[in-house]
Amino acid sequence: MEMEAKVNLPNWINSLSPTTVWNGIIDRSSARAPFPTTRSESWKYTRLGRIENQDWKSSEKSNLKLDSPLQLVNGFLQVNKQISGIEVMDSSELTVELKSRIATIWNEESVGDVFSNLCEEFATSLTAICIDKNQHVNEHVEINIASEQTGALVVPVIYILCEANSQVEFSLKWLNDNLGNFHLPYFIFDVKEGARFSFNMLQNAHDESVILTRTVVLQETNSTCSLSTITTNANWVRNELTFRVNGEGAESNLVGAYFPKQGQFIDNHTCVDHKVPNCLSNELYKGVLFDNGKGVFNGKVFVRKDAQKTNAYQNNANIIMSDEAQMNTKPELEIYADDVKCSHGTTTGQFDEEALFYLRARGFSMESAKMLLISAFTSDVVSRISNEQHKAFVLHELKNRDLITE
Repeated sequence: MEMEAKVNLPNWINSLSPTTVWNGIIDRSSARAPFPTTRSESWKYTRLGRIENQDWKSSEKSNLKLDSPLQLVNGFLQVNKQISGIEVMDSSELTVELKSRIATIWNEESVGDVFSNLCEEFATSLTAICIDKNQHVNEHVEINIASEQTGALVVPVIYILCEANSQVEFSLKWLNDNLGNFHLPYFIFDVKEGARFSFNMLQNAHDESVILTRTVVLQETNSTCSLSTITTNANWVRNELTFRVNGEGAESNLVGAYFPKQGQFIDNHTCVDHKVPNCLSNELYKGVLFDNGKGVFNGKVFVRKDAQKTNAYQNNANIIMSDEAQMNTKPELEIYADDVKCSHGTTTGQFDEEALFYLRARGFSMESAKMLLISAFTSDVVSRISNEQHKAFVLHELKNRDLITE
């Protein structure tokens, strides 16, 4: 007989029952936690009026079918195809052990702010995706997001467990988000000893969509985890990504590119927490800002006292295409060990005039010259996307939006 796990299980694990309407928690005095303001350091450049001043409806289940093995429609995950080596479970199918593991991570990582509360109270679905020990999944696993509602609060929770020495590649993209919704997905990636895991996200949502992702990665000994985040379209985006490097010999790779335009706002907040010795992290984010688009990058590398022999590299670079565009960037290193190799850097500026002149002198129009330079500028980010199929789709998306040249 199984014993119930002696942990505080969040309500959304045991019973998912979103209310019919979320009224936006506009009244700060009645909210369990207030909306953060720009007085908070981590929200200094990020205003929340786009979220706070709108009433969002709850998500409803849909029968829409997409051409992908897994799909999130209105926040509810559906399995269209069984994939060899992968087990997918909804909240009703979780074992006591999985419930305990997810709850423990949630209790440790939840910051207890208004968005954590929204996730606890209005989660549409909880899905666990498990890859067994020594299992190498040869198939690229796609998760496509679609919406059939307008102005809905979409809160899926996805837990991916990669057991020891397993290997798998995932991609996630907004395939059919034709309406403006508030997407609040929470991802937990549990990467065990010797596992190799990659997750590639393309945020190509509707012009009026709001996206706030929270991702926690737990890495054990000799594991490799690679995440890419490419944002090509949405009204307001904030990606919060935290790596907990818990095992020696782990490698963490983070890359991202973003292209805000016409009043769009894109914010990337990352944290790599090196807790143990002999680990490597590489981080590269690049932005191209058009019109009156706004961007934020805040990346923190934390090296604890016992994390000797850590190699950590972080770089953020941006091109400003307009006098009205704005970029706020803040790379950070917090190091308590004395035998490490760590570096960080950031650059923000306009095009190299000499490079533009060189291309114009060889027959390129001004627009073609700029697109070619953007292609070169972002190529090292795109080239680091681990899966070739997803990389090809990203390139296709960037070309369709006239962000890069052929």
